[in-house]
Amino acid sequence: MLNKKITRFLYCNLRAFVLMTALLIAIITYYNLFLGSIFLVAFLALIVRVYDDIKEEREKLWKEIEDTAIQLDTVVKKSVEHLPLAAVVADRTGIIWRNSYYIQSFNGNSDVEKKIIQYINQGPAKKSGEDTIEFEGKKYALVKKSDEVKGDNLFFVYLFDVTGEFQWREAYEDSLPVVGLIQVDNYDEVMQGLDDLDRALMVAEIDNRLNKWANSIDACLRKYESDSYIVFMTNQKLKQVEEKKFDILDDIRDINVGNRIPVTLSMGIASYSDNIKNIYMDSDTALDLALGRGGDQAVVKRRDRIAYYGGKTQAVERRTRVKARVISHALGQLISESSNVIVVSHNFMDMDGLGAAMGILRASREYNKQAYVLLGTVNVTVEEFLHRIMEDERYKGSFIQGDHLDGLLDEGSLLVVIDTQRSSYMAYPDILKKVNRVVVIDHHRKTNDSIDKAILTYIEPYASSTSELVSELLQYMKDKVNMEKIEADALMAGIMLDTKNFTYKAGVRTFEAASFLRRMGADSTHVVQVFKDDIKTFSQRADIIKAAEFTDKGVAISVCPEGVDNPQLLIAQAANELLNIKGVEASFVLSRINGTVVISGRSLGDVNVQVILEKLGGGGHLGIAGAQLPDMTLDEAKALLYQAIDKYFEEEKV
Repeated sequence: MLNKKITRFLYCNLRAFVLMTALLIAIITYYNLFLGSIFLVAFLALIVRVYDDIKEEREKLWKEIEDTAIQLDTVVKKSVEHLPLAAVVADRTGIIWRNSYYIQSFNGNSDVEKKIIQYINQGPAKKSGEDTIEFEGKKYALVKKSDEVKGDNLFFVYLFDVTGEFQWREAYEDSLPVVGLIQVDNYDEVMQGLDDLDRALMVAEIDNRLNKWANSIDACLRKYESDSYIVFMTNQKLKQVEEKKFDILDDIRDINVGNRIPVTLSMGIASYSDNIKNIYMDSDTALDLALGRGGDQAVVKRRDRIAYYGGKTQAVERRTRVKARVISHALGQLISESSNVIVVSHNFMDMDGLGAAMGILRASREYNKQAYVLLGTVNVTVEEFLHRIMEDERYKGSFIQGDHLDGLLDEGSLLVVIDTQRSSYMAYPDILKKVNRVVVIDHHRKTNDSIDKAILTYIEPYASSTSELVSELLQYMKDKVNMEKIEADALMAGIMLDTKNFTYKAGVRTFEAASFLRRMGADSTHVVQVFKDDIKTFSQRADIIKAAEFTDKGVAISVCPEGVDNPQLLIAQAANELLNIKGVEASFVLSRINGTVVISGRSLGDVNVQVILEKLGGGGHLGIAGAQLPDMTLDEAKALLYQAIDKYFEEEKV
């Protein structure tokens, strides 16, 4: 006991004790060497004994610590092993250890373990659902903790059962209110060709089919105008309607009580909000989008996501000219109030864009306003005609490049965007930030990224071309328009290009516009000369057609070789020519231009090339569409195109 006390005392004050003792022994030795030597030996013996005792105590202490650690480790392992949730230890290549709950829950399922390793390697989840897995009808949230061990990353991954949370969330989302606005696209046109009895039958049949559809999904449908309805439902029922691809559109189209043209609907649907006012406003926006895309389709707007259904028919030509007259007067007033007018088209401006630009130039001059056409990259088909215009003294200074804009723009400038409605397709998209007054005139179907700051929008998908729309506007702008022959030729060339010399999508209004231009001096024979090709272009186009691949769905796909002259022109011409081959219903031709893959799509009507190319970020019409894929090889773009085509036909089967 005494030794332990001495040992504990010395252990706590060893350094001070050694110094004091050494000092005393030194003093004794100084006065008596013999006595000092005895004390030194005794002191060293005591130090050795104390050191042994300290060593023994330390070993006992470490043994107690090790025993405690082993017991604690056993407790921790048992606790983790029997946790009421699944847990694993893994590195970046595979799973090292699994607890009993994991083994019971997943039975060593290899797919689950692959997903866990993918989760470990992917980093933070970027999308909702990336940190969850589904197994046997249950959902599990993954949570990982990492630690550095011997230079390797080891991860402890917990799998929490969040099935209940997802079920509650899904139940909440299913209960969200949905507002839909429905409009009969061509109500007046359908009724015009019917007698009184058939008109009554038509109205009754439309109402009956819509009410039957609404009852099938427990929706509330109310008619508030002769051609307009509003419908209320839950998000759960909307999902059911989407699964059936809005088959009500096909059902209404099948109505036949003697009508010459099919009845079509446009539907704007909105959900995912608990504010009815916001839902209604979103549904109104969705309906405008459906109408702007040509009708016969449903547009569903959820937060920032928009889905399209239908759009299987050509846009119906409107016989009434009221809208054209109203737009014409509004455009004339805007021009007259402007300090100057800037006209811009899409990049790689074609003949339709140039023709419409010449029409806006003429409209501006009718109001004594200076107008400028902003030129970017132009299609080779317009180079000769554009050169002819720019040599004319009357148009000197009217065509400018982007670097000449700064000195022209002011608060009174009016920007007229023609033949496109997407800022990303414009020759100089940055100009939108510099002007406050914007007008959009286009004949392509409306997209969800259309220019949203326009004070006047004239988008009519039924029209053959933007040149046709501008020609109509010019007729109503003033009692008499003093159009120059070259302006009439340009507008006529634009119409002839997009209608393939009046053989495609040429309606009554198209021929009336052409008749007006003919009276203004347009020479169709001279215009045809614009589209003639040299032997080199003809030969290159033939090679593209010869290299085409054909699918069993009647789709032809070809690639324009890199390094050819005028690839933009060649792919459009080749796509048109492929439709002349027996059995081909749709065609796509790809070309890589300045690092961007450009796709030109054409169809005879049975295949909707617009829907296909929208999957790749493009757009257009049912029969004519295009897309641009930047920073991509031709092989990569071709593979994506095949996927989009396959997906389109899979959706058509539903």
